[in-house]
Amino acid sequence: MKKKALWAFVVIWGIACLCGSRGCREQERVALLALNATLNLRYWVDAGGSYFNCCSWEGVECNPTTGRVTHLMLHYSRYYRFGFKTWYLNTSLLLPFEELKSLDLSGNYLRGWIAPKEPNLLSSRLSKLEELELSDNSLDNSILSILGTIPSLRSLSLNHNNLSGTLHVNVI
Repeated sequence: MKKKALWAFVVIWGIACLCGSRGCREQERVALLALNATLNLRYWVDAGGSYFNCCSWEGVECNPTTGRVTHLMLHYSRYYRFGFKTWYLNTSLLLPFEELKSLDLSGNYLRGWIAPKEPNLLSSRLSKLEELELSDNSLDNSILSILGTIPSLRSLSLNHNNLSGTLHVNVI
């Protein structure tokens, strides 16, 4: 009897692994809802019955096997609720997204970032971030020191911001 129960467990576990994940991780869903409070993404809260599966939310892509968020497209989201008011993103909200490869925050009147208290925490958690889209914001040169801590970054767009002077590639 024990062998049959063990065999049934192994078969069910194997099928679950083969089928992949059916939803996002709870910590990432909670982080997305916290981002929602800052960006006014109404369509996340009313996601047509998929409130718990953030992988099906607009602007969110996940790894089909792990269920981890890999792409966030949050462009031009903030204006509709807050107008042209600039703001600072608390980057601690991004820490749960350890498999994040692409982040688009363009057009959100972003003025800067509030970094986590632990200096290298952001770069260690976002170690897979390759693409960062920050165009059409209000960022100044202070953002460059934070961006320089993300070694995996391959593509960075900072068009139409408040950057000044000569920007050296080795700073970024």
